[in-house]
Amino acid sequence: GSGAASNDDVGEFVRVVYVNRDGSRREVRGKVGENALELAHRCGVDLEGACECSLACSTCHVYVDDKHFAKLPEPTDDENDMLDLAFGL
Repeated sequence: GSGAASNDDVGEFVRVVYVNRDGSRREVRGKVGENALELAHRCGVDLEGACECSLACSTCHVYVDDKHFAKLPEPTDDENDMLDLAFGL
């Protein structure tokens, strides 16, 4: 090999579970701080991102389990405005 470290060789990791519309679950491992949409695409999870990660739409919004939600920082005004556009929230 090239000797370059792969994404799995360095850093801290988290378990991310994507739940599809049909209820099926896909568990993947991502690096702490990794973009959730890019992680989904890298792992073959079909998640729409109409604005290609520019935070200009709400197509890739996610739900966070209550036990982890309190660990997140408060959403910014821009984030709250974008979630106002998300279907079904």
